[in-house]
Amino acid sequence: MKTSVELNEEKIKLAKKLTHASTLRELLDKALDVYISNARRCSISEMLGTQFFEGSIKTMRKPRGSSR
Repeated sequence: MKTSVELNEEKIKLAKKLTHASTLRELLDKALDVYISNARRCSISEMLGTQFFEGSIKTMRKPRGSSR
């Protein structure tokens, strides 16, 4: 897809330096990959919720089979 946008040249230079992208297209592809990855990660964590563990840490850490 071809499109025309005005981008901040300083940001482009810095981003190219940080990502080692040689072209603007490569830089934008990398940026989109990172954005998509982050959006998927957020989506998955929302689906799973924030509480993965239910119970007591003390109970979990209690030695098993110990008579102490």
